[in-house]
Amino acid sequence: MGTPRFAAEILDELAEFHEIAAVYTRPDAVRGRGKALVPSPVKEVAERRGLPVRTPRTLRDAAVLSELAAFAPDAICVAAYGAILPKEVLDLPPFGCLNVHGSLLPRWRGAAPIERAILAGDEEIGVCIMAMEEGLDTGDYCVCRSLPAGSRTAAELTEELAALGASALLTALAQAEGGNLRWVAQDEALVTYAEKIAKAALAAKPADVDALKAAVIDGETVEEIVTDCIHVMGENTQLARVAVVDAQAVSAYIHGGGKIGVLVTFNVEGIDPASDAFQKCGRDIAMQVAALNPVSATREDVPADVAAHEMEIYKAQAAESGKPEAIQEKIALGRMDKFYKENCLAEQDFVKNPDLTVAQYADECAKEMGGKIAITGFVRFALGE
Repeated sequence: MGTPRFAAEILDELAEFHEIAAVYTRPDAVRGRGKALVPSPVKEVAERRGLPVRTPRTLRDAAVLSELAAFAPDAICVAAYGAILPKEVLDLPPFGCLNVHGSLLPRWRGAAPIERAILAGDEEIGVCIMAMEEGLDTGDYCVCRSLPAGSRTAAELTEELAALGASALLTALAQAEGGNLRWVAQDEALVTYAEKIAKAALAAKPADVDALKAAVIDGETVEEIVTDCIHVMGENTQLARVAVVDAQAVSAYIHGGGKIGVLVTFNVEGIDPASDAFQKCGRDIAMQVAALNPVSATREDVPADVAAHEMEIYKAQAAESGKPEAIQEKIALGRMDKFYKENCLAEQDFVKNPDLTVAQYADECAKEMGGKIAITGFVRFALGE
């Protein structure tokens, strides 16, 4: 199970020495600047090798779990899959789920471990084979491989670590088959987390971009961290706008080569906001905001003075018809409903299925997940605005 190039290189090596029952990767997606759906690097390698590929949106679906169990895997090998593995999957293979993690555990648990190691000035960097469990990278580890970080970029180190990860995984599988695999518990006193910078900055709750740049995280300002990131990635990055939202659930979408970004907030009941199914639904709704640029989330969110001003205009237009006052009132209310339908996210026709409003699409998603979803707000960022 994996998705990016890092995982694809590991799969390519693994397939040389082991029988691969099936390859699981994330669904085709729009990547880079194009608009066409593109398969993941893992899917490309699997198809080139003639391996069966599955691209489920979630591993929690009963049919998906049933098919996975039917493959009867001895072990499930994971590298940057990009989705949470539920307990039913973790408990399935007799040799467990083995994750190729891009750090020397327990240092740099979580996302972006290679980038964070570079930014922290780590002299040594590496990979470990970890036994997956329900916690975030909390499982025991066995085989590790390391190399000096030197002055290489994240892309260069990622390529080298993929090769080391493949070697470590093959060693771990051989040891597991021979019954001499030795696990080491992580020392909780040495744990560090590779949090994404945006999540780390959330604690500062800045009022504007200048405040965000000045916010201090682990002894560095955000501006200094961004500068470090530019040196690591080789890409120019600037902070343009900032917003802090407080909600039960948030979904994001980036469109137009990074020129438009959207956050949509929700209230949910009986649904895991981190689940693939919810994030798919939320991303679809965020795409709607990027495409149609609504004014507010619901009609209740339209400012009272704006609604009153629109109603005055529609009443004046209706009066020009010369029809009875009762008919004029209906005409004005009808035009007001049209205003809400065009400008309120929840009432807009859903771009992916015009037979539904966005609110109705959210209701369908909620029904499939066995809970409730309510759209509460959104923030739309556009380059140049």
